[in-house]
Amino acid sequence: MFQYIQKKDRIVVNPGTESKVIIPSRMYPLETKPCQIFTSDNTLPLERDDVTRIFDSIVPQVGRCFTNSEKLVNALRKAGYPAKQYVGWLFIRGVTYPVHHSFVVLEKHIMDLSIEILSKDIDTYKESVLIKRMNRYEARKQIVQMYHEKKDLTNHEKCIFGKCDPYYMYIAAEGNAMQGKERNALLQREYPQHPAFKNLDLNGMTEIQRMLYR
Repeated sequence: MFQYIQKKDRIVVNPGTESKVIIPSRMYPLETKPCQIFTSDNTLPLERDDVTRIFDSIVPQVGRCFTNSEKLVNALRKAGYPAKQYVGWLFIRGVTYPVHHSFVVLEKHIMDLSIEILSKDIDTYKESVLIKRMNRYEARKQIVQMYHEKKDLTNHEKCIFGKCDPYYMYIAAEGNAMQGKERNALLQREYPQHPAFKNLDLNGMTEIQRMLYR
């Protein structure tokens, strides 16, 4: 479970280290107010055929969450839905610090085209790594294989659609793709050792994302 304290103007997350993650703050800023939190406890499944069709029509790009969310929110608004793009921080269970991220909210529903590895996939992955005693490189290859195995599924079948997956927690505020990209670049300039970016290359991609492009 994620451990956090929700205060009047900020959320304090305990990632299991001596340092707390405070959102918003200089190192973990947001673009607007208010600061909101999204988990499996406060989001609901989404069962609207037209919204599902729109979600499935978008072709997401690996490592491009700001652009993916922008495309989705524009398509939903064009169809008359009051969707909103959010920019903020994504916490992953078992990972110490959050990543800078963007997603879409429609009423009590969350939609994230950039997340394809869900809790059920993680359980299978952990079991496989344990049984086969994989090293770090082999474990990464296993994750890449999981992505490839899901490539024929529709977006709503493999991504976060409606209810937040229990493996993730989002803390964010309304924003747009340009704000997200500019903030991302600014944080990397101001904090070269920022924990959210320590495993990224010069193009802002992780090793697993690079492997997906090979």
